[in-house]
Amino acid sequence: MLRSGIDDVSALNNDPSLVFELVDSQRSALQKLVFLDRIIPDFIFKSPAIATRLLSIQHNLSCFKEFPDYQIKHFGNLGFLNNQQYSFRTSINAYSKARNLIEVHGDISQQVSINIDIAGPLINLQYFDKAIECLDRAKHLLQNSPSLVLTARLLCREAYLDLHLKKDTSASQYFLESERILLEQRSSTFVNTYFLNLVQSGLGRIAEAGSEWDKALMYYLQIVERLLEDDIHSRLCWHYLNIGRCYAALDKCDQARDYFYRAINEEIDSSPKARASAYANLGFLDNDEGKFEAAIVLYEQAEQIFRSQESPEYFNVSNTLRWKAKAKIELGKGEEGLQLLMDSHAAANSAGSYQLKAEIYKDLASFFAEQADFKNAYEYQLLHEQSLEKHTEKYNQEFKIGLEVRYQTEQKKRETEMLKLKATQLQLKALSAQMNPHFLYNALNAIQHYITSNEVKNATKYLAEFAHLIRKSLEYSDLEIISLEKEIDFLDNYLSINQKLRFEDQLEYEIIVDDDIEEDILGVPTMIVQPYVENSIEHGLRTIDKGRIRIHFKMLDENNIVCEILDNGIGRLAAAKFIHKSGRAQAHRSMGTMITENRLELLHEAREKKIYVETIDLLDKKTGFATGTKVLVQIPVVEVQIR
Repeated sequence: MLRSGIDDVSALNNDPSLVFELVDSQRSALQKLVFLDRIIPDFIFKSPAIATRLLSIQHNLSCFKEFPDYQIKHFGNLGFLNNQQYSFRTSINAYSKARNLIEVHGDISQQVSINIDIAGPLINLQYFDKAIECLDRAKHLLQNSPSLVLTARLLCREAYLDLHLKKDTSASQYFLESERILLEQRSSTFVNTYFLNLVQSGLGRIAEAGSEWDKALMYYLQIVERLLEDDIHSRLCWHYLNIGRCYAALDKCDQARDYFYRAINEEIDSSPKARASAYANLGFLDNDEGKFEAAIVLYEQAEQIFRSQESPEYFNVSNTLRWKAKAKIELGKGEEGLQLLMDSHAAANSAGSYQLKAEIYKDLASFFAEQADFKNAYEYQLLHEQSLEKHTEKYNQEFKIGLEVRYQTEQKKRETEMLKLKATQLQLKALSAQMNPHFLYNALNAIQHYITSNEVKNATKYLAEFAHLIRKSLEYSDLEIISLEKEIDFLDNYLSINQKLRFEDQLEYEIIVDDDIEEDILGVPTMIVQPYVENSIEHGLRTIDKGRIRIHFKMLDENNIVCEILDNGIGRLAAAKFIHKSGRAQAHRSMGTMITENRLELLHEAREKKIYVETIDLLDKKTGFATGTKVLVQIPVVEVQIR
């Protein structure tokens, strides 16, 4: 009797028939649906052919449409499988069905995940606008439901988008941050392994572009080691090919050959294009070593595969024929070599490549020069120069179009960010207008006490200060940028009122500005520090007798200032308990700091770092008890104002 459940599908890889027997052994359609849902994800990575059949069985089950949750996972798996097999449009179609179902039946985490997934094939098809929409949607949802793993996947997709847009620096930064998160999470799921491989493959591509072959090799070897350890063959053929190319570039020919043959002999991930490229690369190695007969055989195998594709790879066919022609000529078979060069030229025409045609004309010019046929040599040399000019003209045109695409993409991203920023400004206005109720109540209550006690001088003084603070709060809420000097003056006014009216001189504060900061010239986002100062007061200092706050502005670089907010409060753990007991004012302030962090993320346009606010718990080294909190806020210098 066959078991109805299994703990590990890896044992089934060697006996595919057993898989389908197990499916048939399930007593009802629903049991089959549940069983298939369990085993399909593993087979997508370990045996795509079996996964394809299983997905078809799952879709055709009579109860399939009755269970939206299983439909969501089915179409998600189908989209992932098609993306792995380079069927990008089919992948988008399946992912779109999953997304439509998730919008009705799914949760936030599923919405984030599907938008990240669908961005992959969109980027590969260069539908950059739609990819940006998906990634922006995922980013927005992540703010409401944070997840480090999903953040890492999002960063991976953003990196590939930038890689396609020729922004290697930002792509590298996104890749490295994504890699850091994925390695720290130590998740063993196949999907996370897949994204880690994607990240390191992208880092390998960037290293190759800079001719850092050792570095690229390191990334590719790590990927293969991880895949073999988990018995995953997804895109393994391409990874073998990449390793072989790196070894060849490093003149380590034996190792290069080993990996090219691994690419050829890989059975499960049988990518024809990768195998053909491996044959061609082996031919190049033999050609360099003078093994021309062996090279010709390898070139012929590569050419046959390139031609047999549904859409023939004419560029690669032309290149392969060209190198085969060179080998023939080296063997003294000039007529055969000449015919192959002509065939290569025909393939280059089909590929529409002036660059290839220029190289072929140069080879033909050299061939006829060797034959002392200087008339033909001269004519082909002219054709070589003309093709080079056309290639340069075409390249410049494509480069111009590429720049336009990148410009339009960047413009749309900026427009999206500005819309978000305007929405955030409206939220800031609402918060600024209402201030913290504890602060308002205590300040007004203290002023009332001065009035009823007939202390007219103090009542007048602090009422004027309070009115000044409220007026400035409302005034600044209409601005996005003010001078650092005004920001500091606002903080001083706010802390002074807290000190005198709320804490009755039991609050000490200090504002320090480094000498190299010209606070009357530098422009900063409005009221960017006040929410964190108020957070210190409400959470850290409110329940202690003698509170201290120190605010220190330091220049980080020409584009950024760091503000350090240090208090001697009760610390975050004790504050969390206090928040749980009360609630409303704390909810207000949590929203304020969250909005401020969103503003900071939008205002750091280069986004070289993902962390703009860092909170550090200060602990007594001996007792381990909290001695306060330190918050570091990285503030962009948005504008330089005129004195």
